[in-house]
Amino acid sequence: MMSVQQDAVDPDQGGCANMALLALVMLWIGTLLGVSFLATPAKFLAPSLTLPVALDVGRQTFAVFNKIEWVYIVVCALLIAIGPRNRLGSAGLVAVAILSALQMGWLLPELDVRVGTIIAGGQPPWHGGGNGGAPPSRRSAAGARTRVMRPTQPSAISATPDGRSCRFRFSADRRGK
Repeated sequence: MMSVQQDAVDPDQGGCANMALLALVMLWIGTLLGVSFLATPAKFLAPSLTLPVALDVGRQTFAVFNKIEWVYIVVCALLIAIGPRNRLGSAGLVAVAILSALQMGWLLPELDVRVGTIIAGGQPPWHGGGNGGAPPSRRSAAGARTRVMRPTQPSAISATPDGRSCRFRFSADRRGK
């Protein structure tokens, strides 16, 4: 007679594959959170790191992370294939694979072009979505079109007391448009 504990981890039942899948997904989520919400913002806090260098580091970081995500996707697919049928896991993996493919084929190349322009000292184009490169307009609650104001040059720069970061105050471009 087989005990309940042995059933839970019996390799024939796919328990090991499911546990490995769960561990891999947790590792993936941890990597994603670490790269996106810790490492990326932290590099912009380093006072000695110039904007072009920080953007180039970010570009390389996300390119490497995208490759690592594809390794996670392939290993997860193998674990799902050898484990018991799991429609939710399969659907989730397909959705993540589609998002990663969009990121790799569209988003990262688009951002690479913008970063390359900034590194070369240029100003990337405003992607206004069909209004001739102008900043987007929004509809107010009353339905009237209002123009989104973009800051131009800093009108005042002040350092925080600890000297580690700067505060910028912008004056909006108030030319009659």
